[in-house]
Amino acid sequence: MVIATGTSNTHVKALAHDVTKAIKDANIKLVGSEGRSHSEWVLVDAGDVIVHLMLAKARAAYKLEDLWDFSSRKAADDEAMNADSNE
Repeated sequence: MVIATGTSNTHVKALAHDVTKAIKDANIKLVGSEGRSHSEWVLVDAGDVIVHLMLAKARAAYKLEDLWDFSSRKAADDEAMNADSNE
């Protein structure tokens, strides 16, 4: 997964165009693309790779990186295991 921030709707749309072109030029099947009409968050799906192109406000609102932040989950799991072993 790739997450990138554009500086404007036009920038996000241009990034999506360039990413899509690069995928096609590499002879990789483009599965699909969503969000170009508003261009606040454009998702380009190339199968094994998903590209999220977002405005800063959308990126801050959705915090996709936090969905894959396993460090906080590991700490919570360790605490739960320690609590269970102390009972």
